[in-house]
Amino acid sequence: MARTGWVTLGEVTKVRGVDGELVVLPWSDKLNRFAELEEVYLGEENPQGFKVKEARSHEGKVLLQLKGIETPQQAQVWVGSLVQMPAERLPVLSSDEFYVHDLIGLEVFSEEGENLGQIKGIIINPGNDIIQVTKEKREYYLPATKKAVLKVELAEKKVIVNKDFVIEQ
Repeated sequence: MARTGWVTLGEVTKVRGVDGELVVLPWSDKLNRFAELEEVYLGEENPQGFKVKEARSHEGKVLLQLKGIETPQQAQVWVGSLVQMPAERLPVLSSDEFYVHDLIGLEVFSEEGENLGQIKGIIINPGNDIIQVTKEKREYYLPATKKAVLKVELAEKKVIVNKDFVIEQ
């Protein structure tokens, strides 16, 4: 889990090639955003910054070549690490876009206005992400899809969902 003030962009899953290229499972559906980054941070407790030499998408993953990581041995150290950046350095999004971390803490309502709880977390999943909602001691899950999540109102700090997709734990 990223520290407060940091945003996780993905996770290093393996090393590719002889130049220490990192294979990253992105936590975003916009892989081209990685190409815009000048610097990323690896690790969780004390993230270490690296300048981005090259970032490109490949088979649904991102291949990152970072300055200071030049060999497979140097890259192997970072397998399993989170790729992060300070939240204040994130690119500004259009009005209908949002970052996953923006959803944490938002109130969740059905179309009928029933308060289902608050978003506790997002579970990153290959098919589609899963939104974790809690209310009192109850826990709910719903897919992060357009059919399930009808409207995200960041300014009002709420999300409107189709209750048919809500699964109670």
